Amino acid sequence: MMIRKILGLVAKLGISAFLIYLIVGYIGWDNISSSLVTFNFWWLIPAVFFWVLIYFFNALNLHFLINKDDRVMRLWDVFRFYWVSMGISAFVPGLIGQASIIPLIKKDVGNFSKGTAVFILDRVWVLLFVLLGAICGSILILPREKAILFMIAGLIFSIVYALFFLTGTGVKTIYYLCPKFLKIRFRDVFEILLDYPNHKELILKNVGCSMARWVAKAMFACCLFAGFGVFISPLKTFVVSAWEALVALVPISFSGLGLREGTGLFLYGHIGVVAGTIGAMYFLVNLIWYVTAGLSFFMVKREDFSWRALFAKEAK
Repeated sequence: MMIRKILGLVAKLGISAFLIYLIVGYIGWDNISSSLVTFNFWWLIPAVFFWVLIYFFNALNLHFLINKDDRVMRLWDVFRFYWVSMGISAFVPGLIGQASIIPLIKKDVGNFSKGTAVFILDRVWVLLFVLLGAICGSILILPREKAILFMIAGLIFSIVYALFFLTGTGVKTIYYLCPKFLKIRFRDVFEILLDYPNHKELILKNVGCSMARWVAKAMFACCLFAGFGVFISPLKTFVVSAWEALVALVPISFSGLGLREGTGLFLYGHIGVVAGTIGAMYFLVNLIWYVTAGLSFFMVKREDFSWRALFAKEAK
């Protein structure tokens, strides 16, 4: 089993490296480097500010979900734990890295089910806004005739998806289809998820945080492009960011590396951005991402986190 996981990880690394190789080969490193030379690094200040805001609103959303009951967890602790989980996700493929926040929450609130349910609900909201932005927002990028079909289909699918999870129907359906041992193991998780639709005020807070973090993400891309003298509507950068997140869900690469850049190259190129500028922008995005990923490990104390805790089972 371990050998299989290692081979899968190596395969994903290879695919990501191959995709990056193709993208750089298509753009040309000379075009990327020449664009980087023209970048106005003063624009990094607002870009990093919005990057931190993305983390803040994600942490705030988790904070609301964690503290809907009697338990109280400080926003600063949630922010630290979220930052380190995103740091791990930069080096660990798929949702494994992001899911590392579960044992961190478990340690603080003393409840594995609580941490798991909070993580699932947060992912539900992320995917909902990804669907709305990517599919429904395509009218801003694609030709109107094609975009309208995407928008109608995406809107219908997003509404069905939201009702499926936010009315409890989806949770009941998944519970019914689960094997018996999973029903027993995650019984408390299902109970928390079923109770979620009863908290209307919490849902409104989650909607607000989800909207705010995508606004921050759109402005982050706008600031980086502005550094190259290219000014793009935040709505368009939001749509491209949503498509990047949607494509990155395909589990064939290392944390979406290569898939995001390829998606952005196609979509930004479709609205007239020069390929060299797009490549340079993604170079800066990955630089900021991996630098903050490295810094994230200074955001948690030694007693808060360990690699053993990441895979620890709940004590009975």
